[in-house]
Amino acid sequence: MLYLSRIASSLVDRTIRSMPLTDALARFNADLLADHSATAVLERYCGAPVRARILPCGQKPLSPEQRDRLQVTHGTEVVYRCVALVCGDLILSEAENWYRSDRLTPAMNAALLSSDMPFGKIVAPLAPLRRTFHVALLNAPPFVLEHRAVLSVAALPLCEVREHYTDTFARICAVQTESNAFAPLNAS
Repeated sequence: MLYLSRIASSLVDRTIRSMPLTDALARFNADLLADHSATAVLERYCGAPVRARILPCGQKPLSPEQRDRLQVTHGTEVVYRCVALVCGDLILSEAENWYRSDRLTPAMNAALLSSDMPFGKIVAPLAPLRRTFHVALLNAPPFVLEHRAVLSVAALPLCEVREHYTDTFARICAVQTESNAFAPLNAS
């Protein structure tokens, strides 16, 4: 398989100098807004599987607005998951996910607690729809772009996600935009 690595990262560093970062991020942002799975978009850009590395973020309670968006009532279990999404050894994004365990299968709940699979891959059989309600360019290195979205199944909210995309991933976007194709970066 073709994975991004430190070698690919140096290729990316050389290529980024010739392209405005905003053009690359604009293309990625449009692709993300047009798709129902951030994981699928990341894998198209990387040309390799994306994995979720659990981060030690502790617990983060829901805000009143999140409770409304997820239609949480008394006794509804909402699980918090905080991960770095990686391709090879490159961190593409950090994602916080508040999900309703009652709307997932037992196997999906178990996989979210014990595997390195991204949320989007685990819930893909449910064919969730993604509604992005917030997009922002960031000037908070290493993060350059933020998305907030709610995923729903059969009009029922399943989860809310807050994604922060890294400047490393922005460089990968620039390589893809410059080549005008989704060509995997070969680490060999």
